[in-house]
Amino acid sequence: MRRVILSCTVALLTVLVFGSIAWASHQPDHQDVNVDTQQVTLGPGGSVVVSGTIVCEEGFFEMDATVLQRSVGNKYNTASTEILGDCTGSPVAWESDLLAGSSPYHRGSVSVLTDVYAYQFYPDTGEFRTGTETEIKELRIRR
Repeated sequence: MRRVILSCTVALLTVLVFGSIAWASHQPDHQDVNVDTQQVTLGPGGSVVVSGTIVCEEGFFEMDATVLQRSVGNKYNTASTEILGDCTGSPVAWESDLLAGSSPYHRGSVSVLTDVYAYQFYPDTGEFRTGTETEIKELRIRR
């Protein structure tokens, strides 16, 4: 009886160890993504231009950038944009104009939120390689 229990336990452990190794080797790879929002400048009519760099290994990226600035009291001026681009493995510069929200932007501090999703599709296996990055950065609007 003890031999049967011992044999079943060894068999179960073997299946768990080798099964988890085989399962892990078939999972899609994770893609590293790094975004760096570098500056916000004042544009015409109280708009802003936000710019920076992104590094992702291969494929494409989609990024949402939002600029928030306190305007009056507890009210915030908010504007967002979507940026699409290619991942090259090297830093890729990005820039986007954002129109003024409820009121014009002005010189001073802003919060910039960037949310990036990078992906690469492998047609031969049907798998996606993905990565995400979120950055919240405090910057000052330059003229």
